[in-house]
Amino acid sequence: MITGDIKQKVDDVWQTFWNNGFTQPSAIFEQIIYLLFMKMLDDKQREKEAIANLTGDVLLNPTFPSGVWHNPSTNQDVPYNEMRWHVFKEMEPTKMLNRVRNDVFIFLRYMGKEGSAYRKAMEDTV
Repeated sequence: MITGDIKQKVDDVWQTFWNNGFTQPSAIFEQIIYLLFMKMLDDKQREKEAIANLTGDVLLNPTFPSGVWHNPSTNQDVPYNEMRWHVFKEMEPTKMLNRVRNDVFIFLRYMGKEGSAYRKAMEDTV
């Protein structure tokens, strides 16, 4: 059984979801999984960047290249860097929510190739 500080942190996260209208446990788990997926994408690229820096190689096919991504839903350009976990987690809460809700989730939908199983699975991501 989880006790102490970790239990309090889990309870706080659960309460935050509940206070924001997520009352179904399956919906809360789904959101947590999306957040963990976003973190995993960033962690993997950070690892590859560190190796490329050590070896002097160029990072090929990064998930988050330099420059901007054009969000087709908002018709806005968004810096790839601001869609990375280690960057948006440090944003002011309202800005972070807007970035994740309006850009990162849309970006996740468009990562896969047109017609791919990934793209189909992510089409309703919110």
